Amino acid sequence: MAKSPITDARDRILTGLAVAAIAIMAFAPGRALIAERLHLRLEASAPAADQIVSGVDQIRLEFSQTPQMTGTRIRVLSAGAPLDLGDAIASEEDETVVLLPLSTELRDGAYEVRWRAMSQDGHPVTGDFAFTVETRAR
Repeated sequence: MAKSPITDARDRILTGLAVAAIAIMAFAPGRALIAERLHLRLEASAPAADQIVSGVDQIRLEFSQTPQMTGTRIRVLSAGAPLDLGDAIASEEDETVVLLPLSTELRDGAYEVRWRAMSQDGHPVTGDFAFTVETRAR
């Protein structure tokens, strides 16, 4: 029995969609790796997340690529309230590093760092981490 033109067209469309789906699945892992390398991400920080420090004179964020300083900021919060510490600056030694020099000494306690960085392609990336200052002798 011969296929009707409608059935034949439907079968060609479904076959094409199946081939496309298989191709997408086959190349998706490689594409994810490329996207990961292209997008800005936080590589390291000082203080590090959940670190206990005896003192800190700056917040240092190291990114996977150079962020645009326009749209990049670092905020430090204590008990949920933002501290007025000034503006983030680009490191002179490493263009992937953003610094927040602390204009005042941080007292003992828990702090949260909230950051926002603008990638070169204009996409904002955000994150946060906590650290603790303990200057008392143990």
